[in-house]
Amino acid sequence: CIFCFIAQMPKGMRPSLYVKDDDYRMSFLTGSFITLSNMTEDDLRRIVQFHLSPLHVSVHTTNGELRKKMMRQEKTGDILERLRRLTDNDIDLYCQIVLVPGYNDGEELKRTLNDLLKYAPTMESVSVVPVGITKFRDDLPRLSLVDKAKAIETIEIIEDIQRKAMEKCNMHFA
Repeated sequence: CIFCFIAQMPKGMRPSLYVKDDDYRMSFLTGSFITLSNMTEDDLRRIVQFHLSPLHVSVHTTNGELRKKMMRQEKTGDILERLRRLTDNDIDLYCQIVLVPGYNDGEELKRTLNDLLKYAPTMESVSVVPVGITKFRDDLPRLSLVDKAKAIETIEIIEDIQRKAMEKCNMHFA
C-alpha cells in the first residue's frame, strides 16, 4: 500500500519483520490486521464454516477505486461485499483506517465511517490512526502527515459517527 510499514523499515533487521502476510488465521489467533484482498472463495467459506471470529481488518476506505489506489492492488475494491458477507455470518470485526491526508480524510472518512456503521454491532469498532512515515520509504508516494487542523477535523467526524452509533446500537464504534 502507499503507506506500507514494511517498505518503510531500515535494511538489516530480522527477516520476519519483512514478511507481508495477509493470513486470516493470524488475524483470528493473534489480532494481526488483514486487508481481505487475497481471500479466495474457499477462504471465506472456511472462515464462516469454522466461525473464525473475531477478525481484524484494515479497511482504510470503502470507496472501491480509492482503495485500489491506496492499496496499489486491483483486487481490493470489493471490501464492502466481503465485510457484509462476514458480518451476515456473525463474524465479529475490528477494523482500522490509516488516515492519509489527501486520500481518505474529510468527506471520504465520513463516507467510510457511515458505510461501516451499517455493520455494527457485529463490526465491533473502527480505529482511525494517523499515517506514519519514516525516512526509509522506498518506492512509495510522498504523503502528508496529519497536522493539528486535520486532527481536529478528524475528531469532529469521529464524534459525529459516535453519536450515530450510540443512537443505533448504544456503542461508541469509532
